[in-house]
Amino acid sequence: MMKNKYIILFIYFFISVVIAHSQPIINKDIKDYSREEILKMSKEMLLELPLEDVMYLVRKLKLTSIEEFYALYVNPKVKSASKKEEKLLNAPLTINIITHEELMDSGALNIPEALRLIPNVIVREKTNGNYDVHIRGNDNIPPGKLLFDSENTLTLVMIDNRPVYNNFQGGTFWESLPVALEDIEKIEVVSSTCTSMYGPNAVTGVIHIITRKTYQQKNRVQATVQAGNYKTYKAYVSANKAFSKKFSVGASLNYQHRNRFQEKLYNFYASRYLSIEKLRQITSDFDRRYPNPNLALKNMAVNLFADYHDKETAISLSAGSQYSHIQTVYLDIEDLPITGRKSNMSYIDVKGHWHNLEGQFSINKGIQDNNLGFNGYKFDVTDIFSKIEYNFKYRSFLFSPGVSFTSSTFNDMPHNPASDLLFGGKVYLNNLAAYLRSEYRPTDYLRFIASFRLDKYTLPKKNYMSMQLSAEYAIDNNSAIHLNYGRAYRGPFMYYYRLNTQEEYLFTQTGQSILYFTKSNPNLNLINMDMLEFSFRHLFNKNLSADFTVYYYHTKDYPTKKIDKISDFIFEESYVNSNVTSSITGASLIFNYTINHKLMVKLFGNIQSTILEGFTPTNSSVFTLSEIDLVHKTTPSSYGGVSINYIPIKKWNIYSNLYAMDNQQFYSIDGILPLNRSWIWNMKLSYAFYKDCKVFLNGRNLLMNNHIEFPFADKKATMILLGLNLKY
Repeated sequence: MMKNKYIILFIYFFISVVIAHSQPIINKDIKDYSREEILKMSKEMLLELPLEDVMYLVRKLKLTSIEEFYALYVNPKVKSASKKEEKLLNAPLTINIITHEELMDSGALNIPEALRLIPNVIVREKTNGNYDVHIRGNDNIPPGKLLFDSENTLTLVMIDNRPVYNNFQGGTFWESLPVALEDIEKIEVVSSTCTSMYGPNAVTGVIHIITRKTYQQKNRVQATVQAGNYKTYKAYVSANKAFSKKFSVGASLNYQHRNRFQEKLYNFYASRYLSIEKLRQITSDFDRRYPNPNLALKNMAVNLFADYHDKETAISLSAGSQYSHIQTVYLDIEDLPITGRKSNMSYIDVKGHWHNLEGQFSINKGIQDNNLGFNGYKFDVTDIFSKIEYNFKYRSFLFSPGVSFTSSTFNDMPHNPASDLLFGGKVYLNNLAAYLRSEYRPTDYLRFIASFRLDKYTLPKKNYMSMQLSAEYAIDNNSAIHLNYGRAYRGPFMYYYRLNTQEEYLFTQTGQSILYFTKSNPNLNLINMDMLEFSFRHLFNKNLSADFTVYYYHTKDYPTKKIDKISDFIFEESYVNSNVTSSITGASLIFNYTINHKLMVKLFGNIQSTILEGFTPTNSSVFTLSEIDLVHKTTPSSYGGVSINYIPIKKWNIYSNLYAMDNQQFYSIDGILPLNRSWIWNMKLSYAFYKDCKVFLNGRNLLMNNHIEFPFADKKATMILLGLNLKY
């Protein structure tokens, strides 16, 4: 009944807006656009043009047909695949993008949800707005460990080339990213190993978030608000000012709040979901761990931007601060898998180039509490990143040498009792690296690319060499073949290399206590992956593109927990390298089709298989599990989606997308849990009532799936939101 009420309210709202605001949109005359302005036009602007205006642009750009004009959008420029701008058709690694216009049209509420619009990405929702994100799998290996160990630590997320990797246990705290979708120009996802270009942790690939430049927006103020069920509120406001053609500044503020889809929490001891009232009765510290048990996500951030650019020089400065509080499946260390996490961080990032020299320096500093209500998990955190690169050309060769330095520091002393310290005070991990990327083009149709990187870490005390070898053969102007080989290493992080703690478990019936000592292992080898990839890309009729890729991964040196019995009541545990290796064989197919100036379709899907070797339950988990199939079923064997962007009439836009994952089986220390096939259908309907100002209706999970997508998490639910976007 409540869902029907929201739907009726939305329909009434939109009918009212259409009646009240039926005046035409006033836009700049298309004949006044320069060639540079035309080439920078967004998909959104293109799709809103009448056919006669599109034909005028074709003539002005001296193109042969309207299909060739659409090819500018079917085959866009990308940069993250090779660190230089090039057409998607010619990118050496598998890369896909989602633009600012698609992000706005899609109705996605945050970055991880938007990644469901991109091929090769597996996205599972844990609680409302909190997600588990993987590129092509490699999740929960070896099986049978804590849910904590299933976090994706093999993908590097960057904001404007600045790593935002969390060095406590690896992975990305998505809620702590300071930028909102409205700040983003595009997201480029590289689905190939690329640590030789971007450093450790880019093992399965890179998710590169590229923000909008202030000079691209000139003098503009915009605000967006939307609200819906489950106390979901989202707000954004920004302003940009250009002081000259070379210098401009901007600022943005974003806020989001969401409640959980259900009130019950799963309890391991009871093996079922229990009400909050029941959990308060049986859990003595419940209110300390869950000050607001219904909360799923709350975050807010402010960002400042400044850009200076001319023909030979460009300098960009960004700074900001964020606060977040979420409740999601993360640290399953006691009776409840859903735990709280808070983050309060500030950052400064400076980057620029002068002629062929590029440099960047950033610092991210603040406080993180990774397990609310438990001592030992609150830290002062400081992450530093710096690099310098130089690009030069010699005949048919292009060289890009560089050096980088990163440092991560954690200090648990100021926030925890001395008896509950995980690290025993301030600890750090540093990395000094040198790298070289080279490119050789013997003919116009043949290109070879090689990149190498040597990393020297504080721990482990050995050097690691990663590499990328690529070859491209352009069959003609519309077809290209790519062959890639890569070797990549995940970097070290605090939990494996700096942990030093003691825990005591008291058995009340006997009065006997058992001591567990957890020790770090400075000799633990880094996870390494070898990848082989073949892709064929083709442009059909200039407005239809296809990308077919087959890939193979082989990964080894996964860490696993080892427990040694010192005496009947004293045990020592540490992480060692497992004998388990994984092999992934798969294929992906992607179609991008600009049917006409009103309709665009993207269709993509993956099929793959993950095989484990050397696995037995005793070397991968604390407790013995039942027999497990060597075919690793935690990664879905098929997944993909379809997106349709449609403008039925002027001023209206309908964006619909469907995302699907096959059945899965998740193996954890707490048992084997099947995850049903998932179908998620989202739709956003927007109406431009004046110039760029819009009202919209946003529906998420319209198929009303109510299953869980992650072990012991919340069941999904349908969300309906009303929104307003104002631009001046």
